[in-house]
Amino acid sequence: MNLMETITVRPEQSMEQYKAARLAQGHELLEIRYYNGDILCTLIYADQTVKDLRAENYTDFFVKTAFGKKRLPSWEDLEEFLEERCILVQQRGCTDGVLVMPEDCRFVGGAAFSC
Repeated sequence: MNLMETITVRPEQSMEQYKAARLAQGHELLEIRYYNGDILCTLIYADQTVKDLRAENYTDFFVKTAFGKKRLPSWEDLEEFLEERCILVQQRGCTDGVLVMPEDCRFVGGAAFSC
């Protein structure tokens, strides 16, 4: 009986590596840029195909980031963020599901979203 286990440790992917790998696999990727005024605070890549994400903060002031102190936000965290920060136009009588964003939350890419 072999009691030895093999554990493989891989270096963390950069944001660009994550983006490139997911796009190469044909996944639907949404890029979300979260701002405080004109200052980018959080960059989020949300993989809508497998429902996971990667986020990178560009400030140490956690109140200004999309997910606070969370280093590894979940898909549920993203849904809560979108629910808190975005207003569905559909709630105003439209049926296309376009999101209206406050000034500090901007989406780049993904046809379902607009600023």
